[in-house]
Amino acid sequence: MTPNIFFWNQILDIAGRSAIVLVIAFLISHLVIKNNFNIVKPSIIEKISLALTFILIYTITLFFNYGEKRLLIFDLALPIIVVSGILAGLRVSFTVSLVAAFLLRQLFPLSWPYAILTILAGIVSGIISRIQQSNRKKMITAAIVQFIFSILQIGVFYFLLEGFIYKSLWENIASVFIVILIQISSVVIFLYIIYSIINYQKQQQMIYLQNQARLRTLESQINPHWLFNSLNTIGSLTRTNPSQAHDLVIELSSLLRSSLRKQGELVPLIDEIKNIDSYIAIAKARFGERITIKRDIPDIYTKYKVPNLIWEPIVENAIVHNIKQQEKVTVELSVKKARNLLILITKDNGQGIPQKIIKNIQSNIKIHKHLGLPSTIARLKNFYQREDLIDIDTSAKGTIVNLKIPI
Repeated sequence: MTPNIFFWNQILDIAGRSAIVLVIAFLISHLVIKNNFNIVKPSIIEKISLALTFILIYTITLFFNYGEKRLLIFDLALPIIVVSGILAGLRVSFTVSLVAAFLLRQLFPLSWPYAILTILAGIVSGIISRIQQSNRKKMITAAIVQFIFSILQIGVFYFLLEGFIYKSLWENIASVFIVILIQISSVVIFLYIIYSIINYQKQQQMIYLQNQARLRTLESQINPHWLFNSLNTIGSLTRTNPSQAHDLVIELSSLLRSSLRKQGELVPLIDEIKNIDSYIAIAKARFGERITIKRDIPDIYTKYKVPNLIWEPIVENAIVHNIKQQEKVTVELSVKKARNLLILITKDNGQGIPQKIIKNIQSNIKIHKHLGLPSTIARLKNFYQREDLIDIDTSAKGTIVNLKIPI
């Protein structure tokens, strides 16, 4: 039997409406990512936004049917309501179903049984969202619920339309099958898109928490590093120069206070410079004129924020590891800006770092004698999720370390 042209037009029609629903799903996923929209446990405002979004989706699809009661067989109220209930809960799905029922009654006065069915779908899907916890189980349950309501919808339209809309039996069967398939597919694909975004959010949150844990571990390694050296210096002065030892205790307490108060946070560069000054005061108390510090830090850059205690360990390395090998150590500190990076430059006149140690540092092999460098590299990597934020240029004439801070 030759297929009815009207039949194929309606197949294209329902496919087009389903495409609209999926486009809206992508828009919602974009909203979730860009605006930190909590679709797992939405707030009142977020629930209102979701309800309005689903109502808008349905209103757009419903007007395709306006004036043609027989086209209600291709209506997408049920899939939209089921999805709203599974995603956002009973209040949202019930609200959406009430609005859908009202629109149906206004535009299609004889469709009251279908309007009642939409409200029932809103209640059932909202209850399921509370019962089922797993996203996978929610998707499976939603598909089953949609299948049941699709059968009920078709039964209602047989009652409303006194039989189906096509003359030939095969077209009736084919249309029933296609309607059910499209509706179930719309629900499953919509939920899959949203739940993929939710899983992505959870993974990103997990990565963030792991990075914070790594940062705390790394910072706990750095603190004893300079604390041990500082206490040794102060201890050596308690007998020979108690007044100076007292001043150094104040400097050390300032450094400790900064570390404890702002651990793992971004601080203005001026605060990090104060940390460096505190350490240099302690180092000079021990090594005196053997240490020379030169600075080129424009005030305009001191307002930019950097990870707390990110520069001090590099300066400490430049002093501690070179003072053992030569009489005088000169450390030059400078800052410059390149595009969206603030570059903290530490240059010394030491003997350089052996290439074997550089390779070990870059390979994340623990070297306790050079703890400041590998810890700083790891902290920058974990903090900014980038591996190109530190450059080391070393030779027998000295070492230059560039820390690149995204701004």
